[in-house]
Amino acid sequence: MVDCYAWSLIDSTNFPPSQSRGGFYYTAANNANWPADYGDNSASQWAYIGLEAARNTFGCNIPSWTIANLAGYLHGQLAWNNNGIGFVSYRTNHRTQSVVLTGGALIGMALVGQADYDAQNGAGAFATDMDNAKKILGANWLGQGWQWTENWYGHRAYYTMYAMMKGFRLNGINSLATAPGTPSWYDDYVSVMIPGQYADGHWRGSGWMDGYIVDQ
Repeated sequence: MVDCYAWSLIDSTNFPPSQSRGGFYYTAANNANWPADYGDNSASQWAYIGLEAARNTFGCNIPSWTIANLAGYLHGQLAWNNNGIGFVSYRTNHRTQSVVLTGGALIGMALVGQADYDAQNGAGAFATDMDNAKKILGANWLGQGWQWTENWYGHRAYYTMYAMMKGFRLNGINSLATAPGTPSWYDDYVSVMIPGQYADGHWRGSGWMDGYIVDQ
């Protein structure tokens, strides 16, 4: 799996910052038959989750060039693509702030780590990008479009909640200071998940992209 993901990174001469190089697509994109010109931030977060578990749980080695390319890609998305605001959207040149995909970017940052992130992007880049992402998430935690509490189908957006949970836990984030923020994202999630559980033990979810701050 690690080899597959490593060699599936998108290649591009535009690096860093990057619109595509270091990102992932829905297929192994960096070949002549399926060249992708942008990284898909929905697909990319699942690569981050798999690679993180492979390394930290099973001891697999991730090539250093994979980490370096990913560091450049994430910085390109969080800082360069959106003028340093700190959010991730579906793909490069999209400007819709996405909670779920920003949560996915936090997973990628944890995979890369601060030392390698700063080595690729400059001293302080990791802290700046992380702080900006947390500000965006805190500012919209209970906003009108914050759909982990309830989306337009009237169901919980568990896809969004999972991505955020992974990003928060891997980076040791317990709270979001920017108002309205939260003193405990975990307690907030429990407060909606427990009441939302059905008598037979299941939860009812909905579509996959329910974490947009601004509805599309």
